[in-house]
Amino acid sequence: MLTGEGADELLLGYDIFKETKIRRFWSTQPDSKWRSGLLARVYPQIAGLAGKDGRLLASFFGHGLTDIDNPFYSHLIRWRNNRRTCRFFSDQVSQQGVSDLEQSLGDVELPAEFSQWNPIQRAQ
Repeated sequence: MLTGEGADELLLGYDIFKETKIRRFWSTQPDSKWRSGLLARVYPQIAGLAGKDGRLLASFFGHGLTDIDNPFYSHLIRWRNNRRTCRFFSDQVSQQGVSDLEQSLGDVELPAEFSQWNPIQRAQ
């Protein structure tokens, strides 16, 4: 903690925590045209991100939107949308693909009380 390691996770400094709250709110009305636009507030430095109709935000952040029971909900969107980074992995890893990664994560043993944690605690 003295070096700063873990501070963003502990104090919710990463945008992924804000994204998670907005996506969960949006998931209660997935057809909403304006809820995806809330994500533009997280990234005001990216001009035109919301666009005129918010389709870019909806297509990027909308994948798996209603899968809120997935223990990796907050991170799946990034793992899926950053698939291009696999070109930097070994052939063995990049051939597995994201779906295989998700499958192997299903074998991860989470703490027994994980299902009782709130969404932000799960993201942490």
